[in-house]
Amino acid sequence: MNIGNSCNGCVFSQIGLDGDQHDCELKILNEVRKESNIFNLVDGYYQFDRICPIRSTTPKTELEIYQDSFIRFHFIIIDKNINKTIQTLDHIAPLIRKNNRVAIATTENFKAIKEHIGDKPNYFITNSFEDKDAFGLMDECFHKMKNGYTIVLESGEVVTENDLDDINKFVNWKMKRLALVNNSPFVVNNVIYKMLKGNKHMSFKDKLDEMCEEQTVKSMTYTWEEIHETISG
Repeated sequence: MNIGNSCNGCVFSQIGLDGDQHDCELKILNEVRKESNIFNLVDGYYQFDRICPIRSTTPKTELEIYQDSFIRFHFIIIDKNINKTIQTLDHIAPLIRKNNRVAIATTENFKAIKEHIGDKPNYFITNSFEDKDAFGLMDECFHKMKNGYTIVLESGEVVTENDLDDINKFVNWKMKRLALVNNSPFVVNNVIYKMLKGNKHMSFKDKLDEMCEEQTVKSMTYTWEEIHETISG
């Protein structure tokens, strides 16, 4: 299998006596080889859906690489109960960094939420005057999201640092193509979500399934159970 040029110049490339790359110090190529048996090869090359996230031309420790390449996570909170919404906001507060965004979608609790979050620059509130379901409220919030992944939490739901860690390993170290975690809390790939225009006219999941079928690739939809099993297996 040809690897292509994604690894050129990377300090983790393991070069043989013949001058060709034979492996990766961090074993990412092992995961690429596994994935190439699942996804179609085009002209003999495994088609990376992105540049290898751990590639480095300067010496770094594995921990430094892991921290530098960690996925940017954003959050959408669907407010259905103000007390539970505040519980969710407080629970995820330790997970929020300066490059993360948090959007809260509400229909009737704008003032209470605003008082709770104060003037935090990376928090936004969308006040909908229409009776929309969670998917409609997601779409209203999504223009605030930057590239990365967005975790969608309804009032009272939580997510942990370990959950984020597993998704990061799943995407960046197991090299899985993840566009949607389809059980609660939902997780979506922001670039693909915006490209498919979210849930407009059809659910994002159905659009994603159609796209995968058209491109003859394996589904990019997984469950939390599948992700945890892959990481722990």
